[in-house]
Amino acid sequence: MTNDPIQANILAAFQGIQTALGRRNNTLLPLFRGDTQDPIEWLDDFEKAATANQYDKEYKFQIVGGYLQGSPATWFSQETDVNAQHRIIRWTPINAEKENTSFTT
Repeated sequence: MTNDPIQANILAAFQGIQTALGRRNNTLLPLFRGDTQDPIEWLDDFEKAATANQYDKEYKFQIVGGYLQGSPATWFSQETDVNAQHRIIRWTPINAEKENTSFTT
């Protein structure tokens, strides 16, 4: 580890590039529109495609909103807003007993 902030920034940039290069976009991610669509089945399909594309949980959380349409997109936008009462801030729970701040359980 270095104390030089410039070197630390360069290292962080290289690590970000390395992570991005590991991701693939070979498998299309499904859209979720709500209505009669099964959310559990959609989430399972989304997870399978994300795994095939080598997306980590942080990246899945960054992009999931783009695969929601209509009322699910509105809900996600409201629940991830900085002012939301029970704001969703991550893909999976860290400590489900104490807080409910994840998109999945």
